[in-house]
Amino acid sequence: MGNKRINNEMVYGGKGMKITFRIWMLIIVVALSLVSIFSIPPVAFKDGVSVTSVKQNSTVFSDGLRKGMIIQEINGEEIRTVSDYSAALSSLNKLEGNETQKLTITTNTIEIINLFKKDILGEISVEEIPSTRIQTGLDLRGGARAFIKADVPLNDLQLDDLISVSEQRLNVYGLSDVKFFK
Repeated sequence: MGNKRINNEMVYGGKGMKITFRIWMLIIVVALSLVSIFSIPPVAFKDGVSVTSVKQNSTVFSDGLRKGMIIQEINGEEIRTVSDYSAALSSLNKLEGNETQKLTITTNTIEIINLFKKDILGEISVEEIPSTRIQTGLDLRGGARAFIKADVPLNDLQLDDLISVSEQRLNVYGLSDVKFFK
């Protein structure tokens, strides 16, 4: 079979079905891609801050707050950024000793109402909601934080020696920007 020109269109001998089949396959792939993209709600359009960690033996943990939840309101104040979150909890800084304050924390799944001490500030870690669902490693997300406490009290000289030895050991593994604080 040879190629023929009909109405200014080239018809390929016996290959017309392959081109049509390829076009249909392309349309199906594009349609499925669009369905998969738009069927998952975009993360960027959510308001609030994402909980990155909650201390396990804390009151707020036993009340149901978990990693991955999105805090949307605290005491009726809308939370959109980490600075909104900090401002909403700033009144807790004024508490002393065993004083408590009532907080209503509204997340994307539950509402927590309880009396909390100033300790709650260190029990919850939050971050801005990421604009994508792509999971990145510590090297792209900004590193890691480790809290280390000695078993016995250390004087300043011993603490400086501990920091020096730790820096040397971590530098062997090629870690950079390691910072130690007393």
